[in-house]
Amino acid sequence: MALPVHTARSMRPFLRSAALLSLVVVAACSAQADDPAVETENIGTTSAALEAVTTFGTNPAQLKMFRYTPANMPAGPRPLVVVLHGCTQTAAAYESAGWSALADAWKFHVLYPEQNNTRNNSGGCFNWGGRWKSAPQTFVFTPEPLDLTEIERGHGENQSIKEMVDKMKADHPIDDKRVFVTGLSGGGAMAALMLAVWPDVFSGGAIFAGIPYGCATNKKTTAEASSCLKDYTGANAYLDRTPQQWGDLVRSAAPSYKGAYPRVSIWHGTTDAVVNNKNQAELVKQWTNANGIDQTPDAQGDVDGFPHAEYKDASGKTLVETYTITGQGHGTEVAPSKPIDPAQAKGPTCGKAGAYILSTGICSTYYAGKFFGLDVSPNTTGMTSSGGVSSSSSTGGASSSSGGASSGGASSGGASSGGGASSGAGEGGSPSAPSSCTVSRARGVSSNGSDRDGTLFVLGAAVAIAAVTAARRRSRAS
Repeated sequence: MALPVHTARSMRPFLRSAALLSLVVVAACSAQADDPAVETENIGTTSAALEAVTTFGTNPAQLKMFRYTPANMPAGPRPLVVVLHGCTQTAAAYESAGWSALADAWKFHVLYPEQNNTRNNSGGCFNWGGRWKSAPQTFVFTPEPLDLTEIERGHGENQSIKEMVDKMKADHPIDDKRVFVTGLSGGGAMAALMLAVWPDVFSGGAIFAGIPYGCATNKKTTAEASSCLKDYTGANAYLDRTPQQWGDLVRSAAPSYKGAYPRVSIWHGTTDAVVNNKNQAELVKQWTNANGIDQTPDAQGDVDGFPHAEYKDASGKTLVETYTITGQGHGTEVAPSKPIDPAQAKGPTCGKAGAYILSTGICSTYYAGKFFGLDVSPNTTGMTSSGGVSSSSSTGGASSSSGGASSGGASSGGASSGGGASSGAGEGGSPSAPSSCTVSRARGVSSNGSDRDGTLFVLGAAVAIAAVTAARRRSRAS
């Protein structure tokens, strides 16, 4: 039924306002597209794929670079975590440890270096002990001399990874004081190397089933590197260095550096048959000494049913911590039945079990992220007061493992050796602009639902305009 003429006339002011509103929305979209000075981020879903970056620095080791940046990053510098996969794994396969999911929750960047199997190591291991003549045709444990130049600052694989960090800083606002590194097995040993040779780049690290920096610097052979994976007894007892000796190796890695050394979280399974868990104790010696503290724990307790120890400085700040994963083998610990962030109960879960990614009931990625302080703003009071999780409180027992990885298991899934798929952005650039105006928000606007409400308001106004205009036409026709 047509509206009375007087009703249609009374709605003319609304029609003018609604029309003006639509013009404002169109103008805002046009200004956003035309004015490069307007900083905005599209509201959208987070990419499910890692972005391959093909050009960065000189890349002397010819490593592959992948990165992950969540949608709707807050304004200003954000943290960066460098994640190093283990032997037989790829960057994409090790994403199952959950770092990209945690980045979605806490808004930080993730960098995934990947080994070049055809050039450096046929087993896909990072060369934490140095390079050998027949690499990559033979595995690291063949009896050959090691070229230790490769583990010196600014050489080989460590230089390539440093150049990836520089590339991230060039393309994104990165907080220089909140750059961290983590890794498993060969990647864990490489994480220790990166902390030692680049203490001015990394503020902290999390080492999973790793090996101390400089372990194979005595006989300097691949056989010695193989011995570093063992129990430091018998013929290998000479590898069992004092804290001072381990610390000296770190200090000699960057001799001109005079600042504070990185904080370190050290994880290891007690039944690890690939890298003996004696390495956890040796890593504690190395990083407590480098940080100028003793080897006596200042706090001990259980976290999710596993022993946790903290080594603190005089101010009470935790500089080194350990998680001893009792009854578990070689791998990174995940908890697929739990949310990656307990504060986001309906958010993504903590990792996905697979080769060398063990379902143990404790979310190691979450606790490592807490240790790094990734869950808080850099301006939050007390962020660096102690770090990590208090050993005095346990959140319950661990579930039984869903199975460890065999010492020869290959990684399941992951990117091909030719590189991962891009998430829609060109190397070093941003995703191409959509053909139509995309609803977006300016940096710094609260994401508490106002974006959604504003979108609904605009859509509602458009519907109202169409309905009233149609009614007005019918009124005229009558």
